[in-house]
Amino acid sequence: MKLKDQKAYNTKITHHVLKTRPWDDVCYVYCRRCLKKARTYNHVSKEDKLALTLLENILGEPVPLLYYFDYRQFGHIVKDKHVISLALNKCNLSHIPKPVLWLSSLKQLTLSQNHLTSISVDLSVLQDLTKLHLCLNKLHTLPESMGKLAALQKLCVAENALYELPSSFQFLTSLVKLDLLYNQFTEFPSHLPQSLTSLKFHTRPFIKIPLPWRRSNYFLIKKEMSNKSDMVDK
Repeated sequence: MKLKDQKAYNTKITHHVLKTRPWDDVCYVYCRRCLKKARTYNHVSKEDKLALTLLENILGEPVPLLYYFDYRQFGHIVKDKHVISLALNKCNLSHIPKPVLWLSSLKQLTLSQNHLTSISVDLSVLQDLTKLHLCLNKLHTLPESMGKLAALQKLCVAENALYELPSSFQFLTSLVKLDLLYNQFTEFPSHLPQSLTSLKFHTRPFIKIPLPWRRSNYFLIKKEMSNKSDMVDK
């Protein structure tokens, strides 16, 4: 891209689009006007602005604008004036703040490394949610309402205190990746959805791995449906 075109691009008002420039593979790009508006959350819709403002009051610090989404970050990503990614890691949260549920266009949510012991809010209102990270908390159970997250594709609840999954998990028909490492399971989890293709699970000698799952490395168990000869309990 020529320098003249680059300058013209940087003066645009709205371009919250992934991979819109040759040198931005995984970054969302914001112009200076957008960044200035973000300081007071004027870069988003009224509903999302209210949610971010309340989150700032709860957390005691602004929720910054991010250029890319990482599961160790703190902040949010915006597209078309709606928050699509929210990362509230290491925020000392003992519960999920209700304003999170007001972000109706949210696709990615990470609440890792907090102090969550349960989920009291109804996450099923986030119908566009595709990725949810709740690892490194103190969760003992997951709510039945999580089975209503129809768009959820990836869920990480590693390093908690879970010992079972809710029966509604079987209705997560879009879920393909599930991370259950380092929990308190004493048997292979039941109610797994048929759509699941990748499962991280801390195996123990007394836990029998049912068909059609098999071990691949020490922790990772994958579902192999393409080759029947692979469908053995190894």
